[in-house]
Amino acid sequence: MYFNLCGITGIFGTNDQHIIKKMTDSVTHRGPDEVGYFHDDRISLGHARLSIIDLHTGSQPMFNENKNFVVVYNGEIYNYQELKSELEKKGHNFSTSSDTEVIVHAYEEYGIESFNMFNGMFAFAIWDSKKKELILARDSHGIKPLYFSEVNKKLLFASEAKAILNSQDIEPEVNIESLYYMLNLRYIPYEQTIFKNIQRLAAGHFLRAKSNGQLEIRKYKRENTHNLLEITENQASTKLNNALLSSIKRHLISDVPLGFYLSGGIDSTTLVAISKELGHKKLTTFSMGFGEERDELQTAKQVSEYFETDHKEIIIDGAIMKEFPSMIWCAEGPKRNLWHYYLAKLARKHVKVVLSGLGCDEFFGGYDFRYKQIMNYKDDLPTQEKVKTYINTQGRDILSENEMNDFFGKQFKNFSKRSVSNLFIPFFNTNGSFLQQVVEADKEMKMTNEFLLVDDAVSMAHGLEVRVPFLDNELTSLSQQLPMNYKFHNNEGKFILKKTMTNRLPDFVLKKSKQGFNPDPVLVYKKELHEYAKQYLLDGIGISQGFFTKDFVTKLLSQETSDHFRTHYNKLWDIFAFETWYKLFIVRKEFTKPNISLDKLLMDS
Repeated sequence: MYFNLCGITGIFGTNDQHIIKKMTDSVTHRGPDEVGYFHDDRISLGHARLSIIDLHTGSQPMFNENKNFVVVYNGEIYNYQELKSELEKKGHNFSTSSDTEVIVHAYEEYGIESFNMFNGMFAFAIWDSKKKELILARDSHGIKPLYFSEVNKKLLFASEAKAILNSQDIEPEVNIESLYYMLNLRYIPYEQTIFKNIQRLAAGHFLRAKSNGQLEIRKYKRENTHNLLEITENQASTKLNNALLSSIKRHLISDVPLGFYLSGGIDSTTLVAISKELGHKKLTTFSMGFGEERDELQTAKQVSEYFETDHKEIIIDGAIMKEFPSMIWCAEGPKRNLWHYYLAKLARKHVKVVLSGLGCDEFFGGYDFRYKQIMNYKDDLPTQEKVKTYINTQGRDILSENEMNDFFGKQFKNFSKRSVSNLFIPFFNTNGSFLQQVVEADKEMKMTNEFLLVDDAVSMAHGLEVRVPFLDNELTSLSQQLPMNYKFHNNEGKFILKKTMTNRLPDFVLKKSKQGFNPDPVLVYKKELHEYAKQYLLDGIGISQGFFTKDFVTKLLSQETSDHFRTHYNKLWDIFAFETWYKLFIVRKEFTKPNISLDKLLMDS
């Protein structure tokens, strides 16, 4: 058995071996165990491998038996053994026990439809040597990233945007619209990236590139057409239990040590509890804390003691600023919520794989503190009012029109708050209740474009693979068939999950309100961030190039207290992160892992 987590790269339009090597050098942190290449007429493929299973027979690129098809692949297909059996019955011959080989044979047999058969996370490229055709595809939730760019009659693609930039076919430039969205939403929606002329392949989509230059991008993911199940709570609980057991069992397969991110909440604790039930007695868990009163570290310790895990933890403090360039480099943008960079760094010292509870909130009703607000409104609220209400439930991240005018410089003169609001209109023009529309917006926007992308970036920076059992096809399909009141019931989130795990989890977990890995940034980095910002921002690129107003930054630096204290420091983080990102990618063009101090980086012109 073999799962392949890695970085992939490719060029369609040339087979320049020097360029593909440079591109692959930019993603070797994702796959430090082995590098492989494929070259053919007008195409080159690269692959940097992190070995998880079947450590000696899974080298890539990989072919079908007659070498008509070749694949480079990042991900894991958890149902590959069942698919392999079906393909063998149809006459396909396999030379390895790898899930990679299943992908290439499945595509040979079923074409694009095979992508709907894969239960797992993936981003891959398949070269059809007969048709001279390249296929790129990304999993339905967007767990694994894939970037591409058309330039100089070539199609470049890679697991990370920096690899495309390292081809030197593209000059790194800021995508102003994308930056505007990131500074308002904390993420960039849909296919855009922060780099001009580089796109993300959307989740659940494929790209077909032909030798005549024709490019086609389409959705392969089937829409959910299942009717809601008419079942009792007990029946729903039984179905959920069976799906959880199946998913977690699939996600525990590994020939290398694996562990668990443990926040102390019901999501991660469920993974630990069921893994114990499945016979995995010696579990390693990883937690982080921030030295705060509302920190979840104490609860995580209690869970660890309850289930007798080998527990490791890390306290995040102002010293994080020392590794700020590395964090921003791996995230490829001025992003927040990069704390898992340190958790992944800790975990990688002990394991190559961790299981995470990510996705449970979106599919099983986890954001009850927001859902309670939504339930105060009628389902027939006008679309624009729904969008406004939805945005207001996001907290203070999206600025008011006046705040935007104060904050943003001349670079953003063509944008307004309506630019942000319009992104969400499609979600609230659909059938279904207001709450259902909110849940879908959370899945498609925040989960896919922020949580999954950030988690992949900061974990693969350390060569650590994060698996997400709650995004297993069986579980997500069941979630979409369950009535909303089984997820959010009597103002209680994750109702059916809690029912399913009653008597299997301790009460201090079941009755605990949601918190998650969300620190108060003021307490974590107030002193260090303020000192760096005061030293470098007022004379920085962000102000001089017209991205931010000097008055707003001066105001942030002078304030010690505010009604929106957290918001102000988050904005200070955003500006400082932008300054760091701009120096790394636009000024210094650091497309392979940099080794530079924050002070030296910011002092460089």
